[in-house]
Amino acid sequence: EFRQMAGLVYPDMSRWACQESDLQAAKAKAVANGSIRLVGAVDWGYNNPFCGLMGFVDSDGVLWIEEEHYASRMLIAEHAKQLSKEYEYFVDPSGLQETNEFRACGMWATSSSNNITLGIELVTKRGKQGKLRISPRCKSLLSEAETYHYREGTDSPVKDDDHAMDSVRYMVMGVDGGSRPAIISLRDEDSNEIPELLDSDDSRIWKEL
Repeated sequence: EFRQMAGLVYPDMSRWACQESDLQAAKAKAVANGSIRLVGAVDWGYNNPFCGLMGFVDSDGVLWIEEEHYASRMLIAEHAKQLSKEYEYFVDPSGLQETNEFRACGMWATSSSNNITLGIELVTKRGKQGKLRISPRCKSLLSEAETYHYREGTDSPVKDDDHAMDSVRYMVMGVDGGSRPAIISLRDEDSNEIPELLDSDDSRIWKEL
């Protein structure tokens, strides 16, 4: 109980939940004026849950999270069938093999950033500004927020039941421009290979800003 009162990472996330009618109205308006951007996010998992989120950004810059797929012990191809190919998914950058398998299923995947501190800050900022709205259908997302807490005496969240929490962070980082990493080093003899390096998912090449 103390953790729920004092140590939660997102103590106000329940207030970011919206009425389904408001979400559908916002989506219809965005579709009608041609301003909708379909976005998603994925936190990889097999024994631990895989969490896929789907949502959209409207003309006012509000990110609406409308669907979640939360399941364990399924193959990437099976997860992909539960998600729409119309969305751009910002995914866990640590799962290169999973990302490639996901893309092979015809899914649009962009590696997000794993800068946890910045990601939490951006998610919180959106929520407080009314720029992040969550469908009540996203039960795992809202449920995890009730127990997602900081390790005592630190600014680091406890890594436990955080799969939807990671996924929403990847989504916000992607939407708000935090998904593109930066080159940390480049030898002179690599100068002719810059285009290939920029497309690489090799974690040895990149760092987060």
